[in-house]
Amino acid sequence: MKLPEFAVRRPVTTLGIYVALIAISIMAFTRMSIDLMPDVAFPTMGIFTSYQGASAEEVEEKITRLVESQVSIVRDLKEINSVSREGSSIVRLIFEWGTDLDAAANDVRDRLGFLRNLLPEESEDPVILRFDLNQIPIMFMGATAQESYPNLYHILDKDVSDMLKRVPGVGNVFVRGGYIRQINLNVDRHRLEAYGLTLTDVKNALRDNNLTVPAGNIKIARTDYLLRVPGEFTGVEQVNNMPVGKFRERQIYFKDIGNAEDFRTEETERISVNGEPGAILFVQKRGEANTVKVADGIKQALPEIRKRVPPDVKLNIMIDNSLDIRRTIGNLTETMWIAIGLIFGVILLFIRQIRPAFIVFTSVPISLLDSFMFQYFFGYTINTISLLALTIAVGLVVDDAIVVMENQIRHQEELGEDAKTAAVKATSEVGLAVTASTLTSVAVFIPVFFATGIAGVMFGQLAVVIGITLLLSLFDALLLNPMLCSIFLRKKERRSQSLADRFYHWTEGQLIWLQNSYRKVISSALSHRIGVLVLAGVIFLGGILLIPLVGTEFFPEEDSGQLQAEIQLPVGTRVEATHTVIEELQGYFQKTVKPEWVVGYFWRDGYNPKMGFGGLTGQKEASNVGRFQVVMVEKDKREVSIKEINQKLRTAMQDNPQIERIGFFSGSLVSRLLLGRDKPVVVDIYGYELDKTYPLAEKIKKMMEQTEGLTDAAISIDLSRPEFHVNIDRQKAAALGISVKEIADVVNLAFAQQRAATYRETGEEYDMVIRMEPEQRKSEADLEGLFVKSPFGEMVRLSNLVTLEPTLGPLEIERQDQQRVIRVEANTYGSSLGQITVNLEQKLKRIPLPPGVSLGFSGSIKEQKESFGDLRLALLLGIFLTYLVMASQFESFVVPFVIMFSVPFGFVGAILMFVVFDRTLNVATFIGIIMMIGLVVKNAIVYLDYAIQLERKGWGTREALIEAGRVRLRPILMTASAMILGLLPMALSTKQGSEIWQPLAMSVIGGLAVSTAVTLILIPTVYHVVQSIRGKLKTAEVKIS
Repeated sequence: MKLPEFAVRRPVTTLGIYVALIAISIMAFTRMSIDLMPDVAFPTMGIFTSYQGASAEEVEEKITRLVESQVSIVRDLKEINSVSREGSSIVRLIFEWGTDLDAAANDVRDRLGFLRNLLPEESEDPVILRFDLNQIPIMFMGATAQESYPNLYHILDKDVSDMLKRVPGVGNVFVRGGYIRQINLNVDRHRLEAYGLTLTDVKNALRDNNLTVPAGNIKIARTDYLLRVPGEFTGVEQVNNMPVGKFRERQIYFKDIGNAEDFRTEETERISVNGEPGAILFVQKRGEANTVKVADGIKQALPEIRKRVPPDVKLNIMIDNSLDIRRTIGNLTETMWIAIGLIFGVILLFIRQIRPAFIVFTSVPISLLDSFMFQYFFGYTINTISLLALTIAVGLVVDDAIVVMENQIRHQEELGEDAKTAAVKATSEVGLAVTASTLTSVAVFIPVFFATGIAGVMFGQLAVVIGITLLLSLFDALLLNPMLCSIFLRKKERRSQSLADRFYHWTEGQLIWLQNSYRKVISSALSHRIGVLVLAGVIFLGGILLIPLVGTEFFPEEDSGQLQAEIQLPVGTRVEATHTVIEELQGYFQKTVKPEWVVGYFWRDGYNPKMGFGGLTGQKEASNVGRFQVVMVEKDKREVSIKEINQKLRTAMQDNPQIERIGFFSGSLVSRLLLGRDKPVVVDIYGYELDKTYPLAEKIKKMMEQTEGLTDAAISIDLSRPEFHVNIDRQKAAALGISVKEIADVVNLAFAQQRAATYRETGEEYDMVIRMEPEQRKSEADLEGLFVKSPFGEMVRLSNLVTLEPTLGPLEIERQDQQRVIRVEANTYGSSLGQITVNLEQKLKRIPLPPGVSLGFSGSIKEQKESFGDLRLALLLGIFLTYLVMASQFESFVVPFVIMFSVPFGFVGAILMFVVFDRTLNVATFIGIIMMIGLVVKNAIVYLDYAIQLERKGWGTREALIEAGRVRLRPILMTASAMILGLLPMALSTKQGSEIWQPLAMSVIGGLAVSTAVTLILIPTVYHVVQSIRGKLKTAEVKIS
């Protein structure tokens, strides 16, 4: 029993099936999380190793190279890149998409285990960091204070953080800015020398006097007591009274050579919030938590939190990702409702009867709602991509129902059949055609689902959701719609007095006139087949000639309302000077932007040695680097875009002589997490010898500055970091029995300010740092005046063992796949990435390369090439699968070949749309073109399927094509109009998030419009030519036989 027959005979069962599906789908919908993007585990992890006090070259040699060599043999590793900077090493591992990251992390952890005895003693253990979208903070909170500012970090890190962590769904909260508590052991060099002691003696004394030791147990009577020796410091006074050595039989205490203070770390970073000194809290959610619910919980908890902190501490939400989610999803939802309204209008316009229109329309809510059941089972979230898929599907899910309903009405009104008979016959008659057309639409998405890289990540879920929704709409058309038609459609007795009936008769007359006119057009086209083919060829050739006018880019840049600027001053600039320049940028910003456009702004300069994770996302952190970030209202509520504001600020700041580099960005943290770079255009220069690669980088930078469309060109590293090399006279040191390590330890203790011990209080831990007095760390003499002690107890001045060599070194060293690399980066403005890439490649070929040096591209250029390669393969595979589906339906290789003539004109329409509306070919529009392939053949399938049925009934090819055109014109126009109008609100949308879906919709609309217009003439003409050729071949065979 076929589906239509089952539905008509078993209406109660059919209704029960749908009620159950709807109930399950509603339950699934209510349990799905809401997020901005799909839940994706990026195949990336980082290895962070702290080595405070070490230069970039030392970090590279002693940390980075060792880590790289160990992890380079991990399975499925695609590439390694690293940044070695002062005090820290960051190695970033990028795996193939689909890699099991849990297993990969275990492999990396095992490999790092071999390094425990190879890394410097002063370095900390490597930390493995995993990346996915759930780790991006969902909220940035700014905090300012006046009287409480010295304790602001403690208030935020302990009180506010603990209260926020009690909010359901909050995973972690960390703080940047403010003063961090630290126990400083300030040593007076002169008093230390007078008592014959060294900094190593102080370190050993601290180690021996600050420890808690388990001492076994003791049994007294019937009780077994555990023995502990609690010897850790409980106050600063105890530190001052700590014995550090003897001088002339007299016990020397720390207070004799210095002063221990409960104070804070030296300032290396400054943060300002809305123009006031402050700090930033970063709030992360748990992996499975709902971003919107967590953010709502934080907002509900904030009033109570504000009551529990000092009154001068102000807490404000700076960035709230749940607002972006609500805006983007709200904009998509609004677009979807508009599309639904337009589609219902199209259905009503063509059918002109309320009941049939509503029956067709039921496919929209039921198909969309039922899709949530499958999304829930697949573990999807409600996000931008899934809603984008449903918005696209709105215009597609009615196609099958329209074709079925139009044939139902024809059977009832023209053939006089009753509703039940018509429901079975009409649906069965077009069942094969609608099934094949739907399967062709689904088939093109199969390659997208298996695509790798960002295309697969961003649009894999889109392909699945659209495919499922289309299959559900096909199921509705073959099961639900026949059942509803058999119950609610009755033969209508028209009354001439009714206004509705008069309108129906008038519109019916217009449609019949249109059908008859189209019959004449088809008849004329079949009589002038050569002319039609020539005209089609001219149209196709015209489209091909427009291709050079279409630019390309990796991904549309979204105006998310976040403005970011990075300023770099000369290397070695103190954080106080950087602070002044950032304040100047803040002043320009306030003059450029209207206050009502600004939600809030904050900036930071300098670096935090304990939180140097910026390199994992391409951000630089140093005393000479400052970052300025602004959160603005949505783009439809301001007069200028973020890019335009960036350009104004760039013009205002470019003449500042203090600034060496400046860059402006409007992308989000997600884009940096995906690409690892801030700027889209990146030229990589590979070579170990920096004295060869850096001059080449300067040449390429000048060339990029002169290239149209590029701005903010900069070299990724700087070789002008001022350094002092402490060169040891090994012969003298060896003669005195002093090792290199002893000398290095003394210098390190005096200037590196590394943790020498841990101070514990009320369950919290704080660093204890040995250092020279601040005024004794300002000159070469202070360094040369240090002492080391020989094995014989002799005090040796450092100046007798070392010479100081002032030199310049790199601030940081970058490596790619275990090779040193210098990157020359730039932003784009006013030109497409594709055209810029072509110009760059031509210019780079003319630059001579030193021996052992090579060039390459990374950033968006590399990602674009890889993604376009995957999508081109998906496009070809989609065309092939579409052809196979049609071949299986028609049991012919010829008919699908004819239908495929509609595909090139879909491309022509998309290209025309790109040129007219100045759009580029990017990942989003590429997906639109792939999707369009399955849509443009649907009309041809519906047309030729009926023509072939007529041929089998004995009609001639010409007559069958003319009659099929008359009968199928209405459903073709209805489905094409529904698809185009369903996508039109997306194409016209200018709200937040529209940068992704607007070009996608435009490419589909352009392809559908041109392809439909050409298909109605070209496809019957080509089919007639093919059938004529086949007829002649058969006649010739008969004559030969």
